[in-house]
Amino acid sequence: MAGVKVCKSCGVPKEFTREHSWNSDGSIAQKMNPDHRVIFYETEGINLLLANISSLVGMPIDRIAIEGKRKSTYSYASSMFSGLKLMIIKALLRRKVYETIAARGAVLGYGHYDLLDFKPGEFLEISARNTYSRIFFSGDIAGVFNVVEGLPAEVSYEDKGDGLAIKVVPGKEAEEEMAQRLERIILPRKTGSITYQRCPGCGLPLDFKDYRWDVDAGSITDKVTGRRMAILGAEGVESVFRELEAELGEELPKTIVEAQRRYVVETLGREEVRQDPSYLTLQLALRGMGNVVEFDLDRGSLEAVVENALPPLLVAGMLQGIFELIAGKDSKCSYERDGSGTLTLAAESA
Repeated sequence: MAGVKVCKSCGVPKEFTREHSWNSDGSIAQKMNPDHRVIFYETEGINLLLANISSLVGMPIDRIAIEGKRKSTYSYASSMFSGLKLMIIKALLRRKVYETIAARGAVLGYGHYDLLDFKPGEFLEISARNTYSRIFFSGDIAGVFNVVEGLPAEVSYEDKGDGLAIKVVPGKEAEEEMAQRLERIILPRKTGSITYQRCPGCGLPLDFKDYRWDVDAGSITDKVTGRRMAILGAEGVESVFRELEAELGEELPKTIVEAQRRYVVETLGREEVRQDPSYLTLQLALRGMGNVVEFDLDRGSLEAVVENALPPLLVAGMLQGIFELIAGKDSKCSYERDGSGTLTLAAESA
């Protein structure tokens, strides 16, 4: 990892540690913006989730999901670059911003991209390889184009050798009703008492010593499972879900939970999950997806309560899938998320 400073104790890039805090309430938050939560999640999980949703609804969802991710990235990047800073960027630093975002994304597990060409106000062309998600990555690039160029964006991509060629050009103005789907909903987090073994060098949870960073490739790999991981903005995932629901109908949340359940059951092995509530609490918290405060499991049913659950549909599908792995049976479940961000789930063998 030439040029990237890492912690001498755990080997994690310092930039990764410097940006994020793992909290006792089951959340991961950006240190500079504590209201902005992120999750640490399997890239395979995101891609198979989207594929499962597409299969369940019987149609491609790429365009809708890219649009949802674009809106979220635009909202986030707008908070970073505004006013005088944005004016300076547009006048002098466009290329620098695109290259800096590429380097930052590599540390977060997004893959590697090179800026091929761009013309202010007209187009942006990049070559990408090892992207964490074609759909999410395309939305990310379009959102950055929105902010840097001050224009709406339309993105296209095609396979080129072992990577992608992505092009962004000015698009149509978003309808006001679509923009309204981006309204942020920030729920105050309930306090928790989760504790982590911390790295003596950087303070990150010590579990991260079991991950391998390849910054040149832009990847983070779990040394134990071999699965690739990435930091994802929780609002970005929620934005994609809202866009899908708005386009495909109010039954979509159930589809997302089912798609997530399928991913867990088909991908994880029974040896990877334990019935011990403290183990499940830690695993969910390391991903920043909430604090398991109740977990009552027997051979035929599960009742669980997760505070600060985010994204709640992924948490619900994950818990149902874990229940099926432990019970060895299919199940049906019901879930509810209240106004405080607490998810209550009940599952029973079908």
